[in-house]
Amino acid sequence: MIYICNMRKQARLTQSEVARTVGISTAAYKYIENQKRNPSIKVAKRLGNYFGFDWKLFFEENETQSKEPASKAILNAEAEKAPAAEQLRLEAAR
Repeated sequence: MIYICNMRKQARLTQSEVARTVGISTAAYKYIENQKRNPSIKVAKRLGNYFGFDWKLFFEENETQSKEPASKAILNAEAEKAPAAEQLRLEAAR
């Protein structure tokens, strides 16, 4: 996912380091980060704890009842917590 990718890069971590920490293969993490697959609930909880966001954001539905990309949900949650300048940066990333 673009946004967990940004979080990972801000923390100066490799995909392998995050994958190892949450107990999955690097390939599995790459699929999650690139939105090719959703994580299991167990992995979503680990990623949420690791990066500091609500793991349920991976599975939230938007107003139209279709699956909202987890990255957008994570961005929206971060924007709610972010100070004004950071919020502008996050909105620009959309």
